[in-house]
Amino acid sequence: MDFYKLLGLSKDATQEEIKKAYRNLAKKYHPDINKEHEAYFKLITQAYDTLIDPEKRKKYDKHLQENKSLKAYIEKTLEAFLIKDKYKKKGKNIYTTLKLSLHEAYNGTVKEISYKREENCNNCKGTGIVENSKLKECPVCFSSGYIKQFGLKIPCIRCKSKGFIVENPCPVCEGKGRIKKKITKTINVPAGIQENEILFLEYAGDEGYKGGKNGDLYIKIRLKKDKEFIKKGLDLYKVITLKREEIFSGKNFLIKDLNGDILSVKIPQDISTDSILRIKGKGFRDRNGNFGDLLIKIKIL
Repeated sequence: MDFYKLLGLSKDATQEEIKKAYRNLAKKYHPDINKEHEAYFKLITQAYDTLIDPEKRKKYDKHLQENKSLKAYIEKTLEAFLIKDKYKKKGKNIYTTLKLSLHEAYNGTVKEISYKREENCNNCKGTGIVENSKLKECPVCFSSGYIKQFGLKIPCIRCKSKGFIVENPCPVCEGKGRIKKKITKTINVPAGIQENEILFLEYAGDEGYKGGKNGDLYIKIRLKKDKEFIKKGLDLYKVITLKREEIFSGKNFLIKDLNGDILSVKIPQDISTDSILRIKGKGFRDRNGNFGDLLIKIKIL
């Protein structure tokens, strides 16, 4: 990072010019005025502290001269951290599942879901660099960001293509600029939702990069197996066992449907084992208000 360029100064700037440049920038980028530029404010303060001290400035000028190639690459890369509008990128979408009972899916419900998403580190404002960090040339790619292997140009693993490594990186994110955070959200599940349907929550995915939009959250619905009912489309199947004396008595038998209503069902005289009785409109439902049928399979003892 060229401290002269950062403060808008020439290499032969006077002490008064350094003070004036810093005051002007500090007024504009102080965290009390613009919290988003806190990382940038730390950099210009570091630049001022270095250039205003004659001994520090002398050492810095020598170091700057010895590290021209590294300086240029670092400068370009740090720009990506500091200029949000130019490097905006949407965060990744997150895909998860939510398991529901048939009763919950039929009636609708409110559920809490937890998942992990990536967010920008608040401690370093997503840069991975803090006040006491030091930037050094990558010893593997020598500031190019790439290495050659088998005639191919591939990204440097050591510095992750940045061309430099950070000593004393942000202790919170370990220099990554991003952290994983557990998120809990309350989800309204509509009545009649089906297996494999997707609930969509806009901007609930990973946080965007450099001021970009957040990703989205996609929740795939899975239905648990039910002890009483088997769902096929909108129809529900239920098996009941009757004794022969119950069949010939001519009485109705009682069962509960998925909604909890008690249904009185007449037993046909010619019924046999594995016969199926159909009750219209007492099956599952969809989100448009359509209902399937309840099909009762008879087992005779």
